[in-house]
Amino acid sequence: MKRKQISFFLVLVFFLVLTITTVVYAKDAIINVDNLNVRSGPGLSYEVIGQVNQDETYPILDQYEGWVQIETDDFTGWVTKEFLTIPEGKKEENETTITLLYNKTNVRSGPTTADEIIGYADKGSQFEVVREISGWYQIKWEGKTGYIAGWLVEKDAETFPYEETSLTKKTIVIDVGHGGRDVGAINLNNAVEKDFTMRTAKELQNQLQLLGVEVIMTRNTDTYISLSGRASLSNVVQPDAFISIHYNSAPAYPSASGISTFYLNPTNETLANDIQSELIKATGKDDRGVQQEDFQVLRQTHQPAVLLELGFISNEASERDFLSRGYQEKLAKGVINGLMRYFSN
Repeated sequence: MKRKQISFFLVLVFFLVLTITTVVYAKDAIINVDNLNVRSGPGLSYEVIGQVNQDETYPILDQYEGWVQIETDDFTGWVTKEFLTIPEGKKEENETTITLLYNKTNVRSGPTTADEIIGYADKGSQFEVVREISGWYQIKWEGKTGYIAGWLVEKDAETFPYEETSLTKKTIVIDVGHGGRDVGAINLNNAVEKDFTMRTAKELQNQLQLLGVEVIMTRNTDTYISLSGRASLSNVVQPDAFISIHYNSAPAYPSASGISTFYLNPTNETLANDIQSELIKATGKDDRGVQQEDFQVLRQTHQPAVLLELGFISNEASERDFLSRGYQEKLAKGVINGLMRYFSN
């Protein structure tokens, strides 16, 4: 199958530059085997929608837990990374240098605030950037790879341009629903809620960090965390808000759809209303309203807390949306805009 025209790649690169989880260069996938199945989602339980063959090359749209989303002339789908080669693209020719703005700046093992601190560097220290990813700079640190948050540096004498908002310097706990042996809701394709909550949580984390928000995740991997453990983490951290991410499933009612937000403490009703309103505005999905419910994770959390049910994985059209990077960005935008409304009042 022939490759897309150059104009397509220019549009793709432009899109990647604008997205929040952009890296410095785009990538292609080279297929290593014949008759490789392309599936509708990132897993063996998803429907086979086509095949690709050895030495064919396709642009990469997304990656998720060992699966890669590619676009062909005829369809867009997911292939297992095991049978691909993903060559590094060309970096920018001009070197980028960052200068630290603060003493004892954390150098981390990965590009999130949840990653391990591997060292500290002081104000005025300069580093050459290996690449930029998700608002973080990858550098060489004492013979290892390190990451520094973009909002803590100047880049080529210009301060990293994160947007000052009512969220800047806030701390948010993102509770990634379910995990490990607790898979959550299941649909007829055997897709499970815990995977969808992680996709949304990571997108939300990335976008919040670009706004200068300190983000704490209740889990970063497919791990079981008890409800009381999630609440205890939040109570220790004492964030400005606690957001619990969930999805619904109702296989007996495959057309069920829409978003709802839950709170328990009456003082959190405004937070719930603000986030619900902005989620509906950002996604255009059915509004299932704001409700007061005695969920354990809300009852035991002492900070402003809400639980989001972001849609039904049992609805095939909705599930396709949930697997889309663009739709996940809309969900994150809705939550962030709701938080901004709340903290602006």
